[in-house]
Order: sequence, then structure tokens, then C-alpha cells
Amino acid sequence: MIKIKFCFPEIKPSNREELIDSILKEIKENKFIGYAGFRKKKYLRNYLNYRLQNFKSKNYQPNTKKKQKKIEKLIRKTINLCERKLKLVKIYIFIFPWFPQKRDKSFKGITGFAPYKNVINLYLYSKNFDLKSLQQVIVHEYNHLAFYFYQKFFEKKKVKWRIIDSLVMEGLAQNFEEEILKTRPIYSKALSQKEAFNLLKKIKDKLYEIDYKFANALFFGNKRFKKWSGYTVGYFIVKNFRNKNKNLKWRDLILIPSEKIYSLMINLKNYNETLYSSRK
Repeated sequence: MIKIKFCFPEIKPSNREELIDSILKEIKENKFIGYAGFRKKKYLRNYLNYRLQNFKSKNYQPNTKKKQKKIEKLIRKTINLCERKLKLVKIYIFIFPWFPQKRDKSFKGITGFAPYKNVINLYLYSKNFDLKSLQQVIVHEYNHLAFYFYQKFFEKKKVKWRIIDSLVMEGLAQNFEEEILKTRPIYSKALSQKEAFNLLKKIKDKLYEIDYKFANALFFGNKRFKKWSGYTVGYFIVKNFRNKNKNLKWRDLILIPSEKIYSLMINLKNYNETLYSSRK
């Protein structure tokens, strides 16, 4: 089941708050996913406030029915491709306005976020976006949904997100994207493979820590790390693991704990061989 909701009010908002208020009027609470994947409406408001910070009234444009139909058709087609590798029962997709800044040029008018295991939030610059980029975002976020769904470990309330979990989750999504669309994601190109593994060695003592500030710097860049370094490191962790385990289906791969993928990758071991030997 795929449910798609376009959150583009038929108004001409004069400011960001007016646009957000109009969007929130259209978002009703769902007992399974809350408010578009957020537990409380105020959390969704806060996130929209962050996402829409570059709002300009002249750049807001509601989607025409023709455009919405085209977008929805592509989304359903892309999810059908994903489902051949990984099956999910329910998917809710919310499409919100977006106003990219100059630094967002590489996203080509579309970005996304998976706030919960059944929900994808898309942020679309309606005046100018690229359909191929839309496909890439859908595939990437779909894999995140599968990670949340199959890794039951993360449903435990006291479990915290470690650096290694972020690296592997993003690495899985990028490799999934590459395998389905035959295009290497832009996030995976921040570093060469040699540079990525050199960086991995330098941060190995941080991998099992819970450090959101460090993770943010690793993935989005600072004086120490090049932008998207974390994405590229994750890409090569999973890429090398996949090369060693080419016959492993995605349904089985997504179930493997992050630390197991990392451990087998750095030791160049085959997952099935290790699994068999552990059962002797």
C-alpha cells in the first residue's frame, strides 16, 4: 500500500509562518504514523520551519494536477522497482514545498527524509526540479524505511544511534540506489576509496560511540571533515561487503547488524561462510 499526499496549499503565502500554518491544517493525525511521521504536530512544525527557512513568496508555486499526476506516477514506478529487492507493506509519502539555497544546487530541486519506518517526507522545489533526482531520493529513502523496519533492534526505546549505524545505513541506501538506478550517488564521491578507508582508520575508536555532534560533522562537513565524508565512508564499507557477498539478497543483507557488516568487511570475510562456521 502506497499513500501519497501533496502538501502544497492553494494560497499565495506572504511569509513562512503562513505557509506552515496552511500545511499543518492539511495534516491530520494518523494512529500509526502520527503527523507525517512525527509524534506531535509541534515537532513537524519545528522541522518544517527548519526546512523552509529560505522561503520566498515569489518562489512558492502550488503543483498543477498534471504535474502531481506525473510525480505520483514516477514515485509508484520507482517504488515498484524497489519492491523487487525489498518488500515493505505500507508506505506513506508526504510531499512538501522546498526553497533550496545555492549550496543545495547539487540536489536539483528535491531532497528527502525518512522520519519513521513507514514514512518518507519529500521536499520539492516546484518551480524547478529534476525527475531523475526524484527517483534517486525515493530509492534512497525507501532503503532507509527498510532498514528501520527490518532492524528490529532500533525499536527498543533505550537503544541509541551509534556512528557505525549511521555509516552502514547510509552505505546501504547508496548501494541500493546504485544497484537499482545504475547511477552512483553524489554523496559517495566526496573521497576516493583509499581516502575513505584512511579516514575510517582514524575514527575507528568513535564508531561505537553515541556522538551526534561528531556524526553531523562527519556527514555534513566542518574544518576537520570534507562535506559528505561519512556518506562516502559508508558507501565503501557496504560496497566492499557486497563485493565479498555478491549472492546475498537484499532481504538478508538488511537484517545484518551494522557492526557485523563492518567487522566482516575489514576482515574480508564472507557472511555465509561465517554464519555456517558459527553454527557448527
